[in-house]
Amino acid sequence: MRLLVWLLAMALAAMVGLIAVVALQPGPPVPELEVLREEARPTPGPTPTPLPPPPPQPTQLALELVERNTTIIEATAPRGRGPLIQVSRGTGMVVRLLPDGYVILTAGHVLDTGTTVRARRVAARIWCEGRMISDYESSDVAVLYCHFDDPSGLPQLPLPHLVTGARDYDGRPVLFRCHFDDAPRLGKVLGQALSPTGQPMLVTDIPAEPGCSGSALLDTEGNLLGVVVGSDRERGTALAAVLPQGINP
Repeated sequence: MRLLVWLLAMALAAMVGLIAVVALQPGPPVPELEVLREEARPTPGPTPTPLPPPPPQPTQLALELVERNTTIIEATAPRGRGPLIQVSRGTGMVVRLLPDGYVILTAGHVLDTGTTVRARRVAARIWCEGRMISDYESSDVAVLYCHFDDPSGLPQLPLPHLVTGARDYDGRPVLFRCHFDDAPRLGKVLGQALSPTGQPMLVTDIPAEPGCSGSALLDTEGNLLGVVVGSDRERGTALAAVLPQGINP
């Protein structure tokens, strides 16, 4: 009887030891993920100053800019050999005042199809004759000079501060207005992407459709960060080209 008890005890001890050994075995290794593209590491240097927190709602300056400075741009070109013409419309914003007209910032592709270009502020009725003075093709940004035959009585308009190479705006509130809108469209920056030519663009959660091209993307303080150049309809996002370095309208 004692021998039987002793054998059972030995068998139980052996089983416990086997269970312990199995439990302490390492599990299967985590599969390594392939690194498709490694982000460029920033070079050592001074820590950049973080942007101050923006106001949650547009300031009076931002609202005045989209209300008073937003323009409709009309590019006209002959279509074939007959009397037919092709008209494309886009949006722009007055960024500088001249004695006889305005300097307007818009998207380059708004002007591509036009042999004749004219513009007017949404808040006004008189058209001015346009002429492109700068074309930043890689970033689809253009500067349009629009002069009036009779410049008398041109109003004094608020002017935005232009931010070139805008970065670190993720999550910050922004707005723009298409020429056919009655009010600005509000949203935020989702991140940054690259255009097919490798130029930086800001991705927003604001929808855009044809006619919005050239709209000025502003932050809530009225700083001009970029120009709307396209959209991702599936995601309902607008893409704005960042203003290139050296732009001087």
